[in-house]
Amino acid sequence: MILIFANCLLLFNAAVFAVESRPEQNAEQEKEKKKEQETETKTEQKSAADKTFDVVSARPCSQLTNFFGGRTGWTGGDAAYSVPLSKGHNLWLFGDTFIGGVSDLNGGQCRDEASIMIHNSVACQDLNQPDAPLRFYWKIKDGKAGSIFVPGQPNTFYWPGHGFCANGKLYIFLHRIVSKKNDLTAWDFAAVGDDLVCVQNPQDKPTAWRMKNKSLPPGMIWGNAVIVDGDFLYAYGSSPTAAQGPFKHPIVLARLPLDKLQEQDLSSAWQYWCEPGQWSDKADHLKVLIKDGASEMSVGRVRGLCGYFAVYTAAGIGPDILARHADCPEGPWSEPQEIYRCPEPGKGQFLYAAKGHPELATADGEMIITYCCNCESFAENFQHAEIYRPRAVRIILKQSND
Repeated sequence: MILIFANCLLLFNAAVFAVESRPEQNAEQEKEKKKEQETETKTEQKSAADKTFDVVSARPCSQLTNFFGGRTGWTGGDAAYSVPLSKGHNLWLFGDTFIGGVSDLNGGQCRDEASIMIHNSVACQDLNQPDAPLRFYWKIKDGKAGSIFVPGQPNTFYWPGHGFCANGKLYIFLHRIVSKKNDLTAWDFAAVGDDLVCVQNPQDKPTAWRMKNKSLPPGMIWGNAVIVDGDFLYAYGSSPTAAQGPFKHPIVLARLPLDKLQEQDLSSAWQYWCEPGQWSDKADHLKVLIKDGASEMSVGRVRGLCGYFAVYTAAGIGPDILARHADCPEGPWSEPQEIYRCPEPGKGQFLYAAKGHPELATADGEMIITYCCNCESFAENFQHAEIYRPRAVRIILKQSND
């Protein structure tokens, strides 16, 4: 603000001096100068939005996919967000999760009748031992499996959004969900709000976590993707007011100074990216960054490449995984490019929840992506256990202007 004011003052003084000496010539010069400045600004914005990248290769990552193929205990889940806890240690967050057993049947896999579904679970991964399997966690209460994250409201459960670490603590965005009565399809739910949970001791076993929840302001669905950049947390979410349909998720952005995370009430600490392209302390006129976004996605860096990459399933559901690029968290974002087309789905199946996992990259340009597969019929997920599990893909990118 100081620099802007100073520049305006200098221009004003120069204009007064010029008007006193040569009024007509000064007016033309100022008009031309303003036109040049507007052109330069538009060129800079267009250049940032037009930066593209190429897909060098894309193929399934069977090792990571197999990590999600458990036959006892944890046998399947969706979401599959990942959060680096510390150097070499990774946390996975899952939504609805099957707990039970899997048996071979007619050349496929079938879940045991005793299998149950809980609403969230987690897994820990040791990146220093790439061949080591994931260690899955859920709670046990009265001999029954239960979710790691449980809201305080009755008849409500949590689905996880993305998370991050700051100041030695783990923070996870959680969606409060209620089930629709008399609906046994895959769409038997409704979102009623969002919370931010703070895990005080993330290095301990998840079943021993000490957690505190904070409610988040209404007006957007929080935590579709998050990144920490500099002194700020950037939280990408969906704007219900801008959505044109039940499965539409136009992406908007809020940020929070990291030093505000300790405050009990965060409602007044958030800043929102609003039209025409400025930060505001009010969530009015939120600027849509990505029109064809998804309720689950990722925003992050790719090793060896500049800027940020957003990864998501096209329009939230379908076989096409898209990516966009931007120089800064608020964009402008490039046009979407297809980076992978999933070989599924089969009849009665659908794909969703594509997202990247930057911490898994071992080479420049490498992007490890997961996506999820589900069935419209709940019974189908019992009869074909291999369907309801995350799949992994290894993609190599290069920037076109290299």
